[in-house]
Amino acid sequence: MTPYETLEIKLRDLATKLHGKISVSKVYEMLELTESEIAVFNEVATKLTDEMVLVRQGNKLGDPASFNYVVGKIEVNRRGYAFVIPEDKASWSESIYVNSKDVNGAMTGDKVVVSIKNPKKPAFPGEKKEGVVKSVLVKGSRTFSGVVKWNPIRHGLMVLADDEYWYIEGNADSLDEGLSVICEALEKGEFPEPGVCRIVEVVGNISDPNTGITTILSLHGFVEEFPDDVMKEASMLPQELDEETIQSELKKGRKDIRGLLTVTIDSEDTKDVDDAITIEILDNGNYMLGVHIADVAHYVKEGSAIDREAYKRGTSVYPVGRVVPMLPKELSNGICSLNKNCDRLALSVVMEVDEMGNVVDHEIYESILNVDYSITYDQLYRIFEKPDFAILKEFGDYLSQLTLMKNLAYILNERRRRRGAIDFNLPETKVELDDEGRPISVSAYRTTFANNIIEEFMLLCNETVAERFYWYNVPFIYRVHDEPEDEKMIMLSKIVTNLGYKFKNTSKIHPKSIQSLLDSIKDKPEERIIGTMTLRSMQKAAYRSTNDGHFGLALKYYSHFTAPIRRYPDLFIHRIIKHMLHGGMNHKLEERYAKFAGEYAKHLSDRERAAQEAERECVDLKVCEYMKQFEGKKFTGIISNITSFGMFVELQNTVEGLVRFASLNDYYYFDPETMTAYGEHAGKVFRIGQKLKDVIVYRVDLTSKSIEFMLPFG
Repeated sequence: MTPYETLEIKLRDLATKLHGKISVSKVYEMLELTESEIAVFNEVATKLTDEMVLVRQGNKLGDPASFNYVVGKIEVNRRGYAFVIPEDKASWSESIYVNSKDVNGAMTGDKVVVSIKNPKKPAFPGEKKEGVVKSVLVKGSRTFSGVVKWNPIRHGLMVLADDEYWYIEGNADSLDEGLSVICEALEKGEFPEPGVCRIVEVVGNISDPNTGITTILSLHGFVEEFPDDVMKEASMLPQELDEETIQSELKKGRKDIRGLLTVTIDSEDTKDVDDAITIEILDNGNYMLGVHIADVAHYVKEGSAIDREAYKRGTSVYPVGRVVPMLPKELSNGICSLNKNCDRLALSVVMEVDEMGNVVDHEIYESILNVDYSITYDQLYRIFEKPDFAILKEFGDYLSQLTLMKNLAYILNERRRRRGAIDFNLPETKVELDDEGRPISVSAYRTTFANNIIEEFMLLCNETVAERFYWYNVPFIYRVHDEPEDEKMIMLSKIVTNLGYKFKNTSKIHPKSIQSLLDSIKDKPEERIIGTMTLRSMQKAAYRSTNDGHFGLALKYYSHFTAPIRRYPDLFIHRIIKHMLHGGMNHKLEERYAKFAGEYAKHLSDRERAAQEAERECVDLKVCEYMKQFEGKKFTGIISNITSFGMFVELQNTVEGLVRFASLNDYYYFDPETMTAYGEHAGKVFRIGQKLKDVIVYRVDLTSKSIEFMLPFG
């Protein structure tokens, strides 16, 4: 690599760790820069300042925040003012207000640089930071979804999106009312005039219960159909392993483990099976655990049409009631999937684990396996947690192996707890659909220890692989999770204390403190609320080419290795591992992987986030469709969050809606220090965790996927 390239890698790595200003000379010393790197320092520093990765002013270098700059995505209100949500922040309470005269042409979705006007601490409770848009770093996609509606005021068909109408470029009369569309914003309207958009895709009519989910997926860049060149390659792949291929692979050194008793554990509707397990007890009392992962890299060649599309998608997506795979079904459900009674190629990690859960030895190799039996999480639950005679009889021949798995999983879980790993086992929202895709129920769902058995094995395997290849010092993609920010921990501590719980918040927070808090609220009415707030106080896990540790798991080394059918980072490191198993990488290959590992990690983190947002929005949509029938009905709920404009109330089935303060018969002040709201005249106080009876479902908006509640006393 050139001095420019090596210096850029070093400075980008420094940017992930830098919090404050340091002198340029100190940077030279810290990074041990060569003369050739120093010669190009100004050029590289200017580039990274333009990108707002770092900021250089004179002889000082620092992160943007240290110079009172914030980088984030902007949301522009139809009245012209805006809010900027800083990168890696999840809450509107941390957003920055931008006056309409300071938006400077930015549009919703743009990544912007904001200069903070009032960088000091708030002068009064609830005071927001205010900023000025200095530049647009990256223009947003300019795309949004909406519904074609008749506007009675403007006497024409327009696109309605988030309560805002848009003029349609071209002949709108050819469209039908009720179409769900993807649009591109052409002109931002100046209130009260609407903006102008161009329709880029007509998804379908909103009367079709599947249109909403398809629209959300399309908006986030996920489509179910694959390009023709991808399908052509997929059609040429074998669907079964023939004997000639098996013998060829064995001659190359692949191990035949088809004689080992092998099991897969998945949910009832899983068709893309990434992993299989073998386990036995050794003479010394240790466990021999085999985690065998589909050898996707054998079939998906780097640079092929399938590989390019898989990288573009980055991940499989699991919206309510369907799957959008990263790979065509010929691979994901076919030749790569570890289906029962089928010979399959795998990449195996076999670990000797002692009675304390420590890996004392391990081996990684390419293998050929054949799964003897498969069992679902529900069936496992009905063996160990809620015994069912019929299930016990069905799996009677395998109970000894399943019991070994359960015992080892308990050991590994205890090991995790001892080191202080955080376990967010919070109730999730489960939406059940009918055959046509319409929601018929919404309920709280919590995973059981049956699910955790496989999770414990995958965590151990991912850790083992990450540590081994870290010491090989080869290009790699790690799964990292940074420590939470001090401000968030201070705020969380105050809120938790106000709710009557203890949270030991020190200058150097340890995940064990957070897990102690979660243990103290288990099965309490406030569990989901405090748990959710704690989760939102964490940094987001991401992919990086540098091994920066995983705070939530309390691990120094961690990667994603165990799901290459549905996650591209896993496929990327499988290729590295296979190179090393076959004699290592030459200098040219290692240099190429090192050059692109950081770029790949960033792209794949973005695609993971897009998939998560799409899945969440799909749940929100189906929840709204379900709750529409209950408009005007009353429920009991609990206050889950409070903001300056209202409070969010969660019902027992996990459905959340907003009670606007404007709908109440008093003016309410919001105190962010105590996360309470109090009425100016009546003195009524609302707190997080407070139970509310007779909460009325006031309005369910399917377009914005939001629910508004009202209180009977106004």
